[in-house]
Amino acid sequence: MAATTPAALIKQASKWGIVWGVLLILLGMLAIAEPLLAAIALATFIAWLLIFVGVVHVVVAFQAHSGTSLGWKLLVGLAYLFIGGYLLLRPIVGVATLTLMLAFLFMFEGVLDFMLWWKLRRTDGAF
Repeated sequence: MAATTPAALIKQASKWGIVWGVLLILLGMLAIAEPLLAAIALATFIAWLLIFVGVVHVVVAFQAHSGTSLGWKLLVGLAYLFIGGYLLLRPIVGVATLTLMLAFLFMFEGVLDFMLWWKLRRTDGAF
């Protein structure tokens, strides 16, 4: 049966807080002991995040935009998917190039967003 009193809820939450704290301590110790493993895990996590963001960009591009803006938003989504997939398939190379690739991705998105704004700047609500 679920806890219904405030005291029971606090007690249950504090148990999970302790479990979470112990888990973070163990993972932190593992990261210190095995920095390459931690870096690969981080690169893999970021790769999955980028793939997720790419899928969201593609879906939003098809649902919220039409015409010219669809193409630009689709390119941004494909860039996220490409870079996320690259990092996922080559995690060790990804560790070495993650900063450069993210800088390129954000620059690419910024240029495309600026080009889209430039094309739509005369539209009401563009700025």
